[in-house]
Amino acid sequence: MKDRGIVAGTLAVMVVMAFCGFAIYVGLVPLPEKNDHFIDIALGALVGQFANVIGYYFGSSRSADKHAERLTVTVPPPLDKP
Repeated sequence: MKDRGIVAGTLAVMVVMAFCGFAIYVGLVPLPEKNDHFIDIALGALVGQFANVIGYYFGSSRSADKHAERLTVTVPPPLDKP
């Protein structure tokens, strides 16, 4: 279960970095007008994924995941009778 957290965290960091980098790039670099639609689509996709990351880490999905981890029960193997 810990590996899933590492993978999810890594992907979340990558999405946040891409969102911030793209937003800074679009704000600083003049872009050709013919690429406006592609930039809008890419920015919209990044905003959507950024919202998913924020929703997971600060919303009900994360608390539900933590609750499921607490409910995990491990059953010891049966004892062999002599």
